[in-house]
Amino acid sequence: MPRTTTNDVKTVRTWCRSTFGKDWWNVDNTIKKERMSNARKALADKLTSSPVLLVKSVPGPFKPTYHLLMTWSFSNEACVEKRTSIDPATCIGSNATYNKIGKCEKLPTCGGVYLMDTSCFGFDWEDCDVEENLYFGNHPFPGYGDRENFNLVEPGDTVEMVAQKLLTYKNIDELMIHDVVWVKLSHTMQEALLRDSIAKEVYICNAAF
Repeated sequence: MPRTTTNDVKTVRTWCRSTFGKDWWNVDNTIKKERMSNARKALADKLTSSPVLLVKSVPGPFKPTYHLLMTWSFSNEACVEKRTSIDPATCIGSNATYNKIGKCEKLPTCGGVYLMDTSCFGFDWEDCDVEENLYFGNHPFPGYGDRENFNLVEPGDTVEMVAQKLLTYKNIDELMIHDVVWVKLSHTMQEALLRDSIAKEVYICNAAF
């Protein structure tokens, strides 16, 4: 899939909000246009200098990969997570089939780290100190409970740029990636995460909230 361009209005506005505050737009039109112009230039510079994915000549073996179904339990106010083992080779590309090779079971751990698209959240996540359309933290919900946001996502980052950082991000046992994010990644990046990330297990999440 093509990378997000610096002319993406949503990305430009996100950069301006992060740099000048939430009322960045409430100024004279001349200043507003200047801010947006500066945003496009800064984002273009960032894309130019972003790291290039280095594919290993001999790829590593696939990591254990799971489909993770995430639902909300109103009775105990918690996210219920159930996993099913899937064939990682079938999780790559636009024609991915995510073939099941195991039974559905309750997630045996307390979860790992989550890369989520904020479109799945049914509340005003902008009140939770999350500036981007992507959230990365140790709880599936930003601003909920004792979650920690690791500040991996920076203003103007595309999903591909964030995934590049995940390849070398330390202290990950279980890497949970929202399926909405997964399908936006290049086929090369998908395979790299499944083979060469530091994570011990990879989860592709369906957030059925």
